[in-house]
Amino acid sequence: MPDAKKVAILIGQSKFPDEEELLDLSFPHNDVTELKAMLDRTPGTPYDHVHTVLDGAHYEAFHLIEDVISGLTSDDFVLLYYSGHGLVDRNGRLHLAFENTRQSRIASTSLKVAGVLDVMDGGPARSRLLALDCCYAGAIGTEYNRSGIADQVQAEVQGSGTFIMTASTKVQVAKENPDYGHGIFTKHFIDGMAGAADLNGDGIVTAQELYEYVHARVTDESAQRPRKFNMDGEGVIVLRETGLEPHRDKVNAMHARLFELGQTRMLSPTQLKRALDVIDLEPARMSPRDRDYFALLEASLEGDFYPGSYSEKWDRITKD
Repeated sequence: MPDAKKVAILIGQSKFPDEEELLDLSFPHNDVTELKAMLDRTPGTPYDHVHTVLDGAHYEAFHLIEDVISGLTSDDFVLLYYSGHGLVDRNGRLHLAFENTRQSRIASTSLKVAGVLDVMDGGPARSRLLALDCCYAGAIGTEYNRSGIADQVQAEVQGSGTFIMTASTKVQVAKENPDYGHGIFTKHFIDGMAGAADLNGDGIVTAQELYEYVHARVTDESAQRPRKFNMDGEGVIVLRETGLEPHRDKVNAMHARLFELGQTRMLSPTQLKRALDVIDLEPARMSPRDRDYFALLEASLEGDFYPGSYSEKWDRITKD
């Protein structure tokens, strides 16, 4: 029996020729390019196949989705990601926009998310993640109201079902951030998949961990409220093995280094205590700011330690 595969389909739509209806976006190409680079790289377990679509027609993307999904097996996992414009029709149904999309002809010129879900649900892969960085993405919940599946379902997918993450609610826009060069949602989605969302420090990022990480980060810096939905899923779905050192081993090494710096007076007793307070927190209990402190400590304790630079960066996090 062949090994289970992890496959991704990443779609970025920046250009919309009819600008009277849809304005061009700045960063969907960056979103797709950097997400692909992260899924391809080591440390960690790279995805087996990463397919990309940049600025195409809706039917071209749909053909690719059908082709890829039909070629999977029941043990495989598929990630489908879209960055671009989201549109809602008169019935409240979500559609994804492409270069040929016209708001006056949504049904025939855009990709209806319900159709995408039908393909994903009807394909052989039992484990799926759909991630949407577009305006009004929370309108996807309309598809679940018919089945009595509620917004913000708490269960996670295992082996069967579709886990869905959206950048915003059904009435919110999804914003880009020039400082990131990404959509706000995608910036944290990529960081989380790379390892920052490993809330229990076991070297694995799960769907639930990624959602919790992204939700905390996005809501901390914007009015956007990411949403999650679930169809026929339970248990745990592993999105990526990070290849990073397990949290407990990492903290033990950081403890030793911090005490060494305290003994040589490169850290004051106050600085030492507040650093230990952060690294001794359970990962799942860390706030976004605690995670920023932890990342600063991790970076600062590697190689030579520069007290002035460390203190300045710590104070900057406190003021943000």
